[in-house]
Amino acid sequence: TFRDTDTEAGIAEYFFSKNFYDDALSLYLTQVAGKPSDAQLYEKIGYCDACFSGNYPIPIEEIDKTEFEG
Repeated sequence: TFRDTDTEAGIAEYFFSKNFYDDALSLYLTQVAGKPSDAQLYEKIGYCDACFSGNYPIPIEEIDKTEFEG
C-alpha cells in the first residue's frame, strides 16, 4: 500500500502505459475510493477490466487508449 497518492497514481499510469492492466486496475480501484467523482478513473477502470478479463462489448482495437492517457 502506498501512502502517497501522487506516487500511487504515477505507478498506476506507468502500469497502464505498459499494458499491465491487472496491476493498474488494482491501483485505480484503490484511488477511486478517495476520488469517487473522478470520471477518468472510472474510464480507466473499465478499460483495464475489459483488457484484463477479455470481456468487452466492442473489439478492443476500436477503443482509443490514447484518450485515457495523461
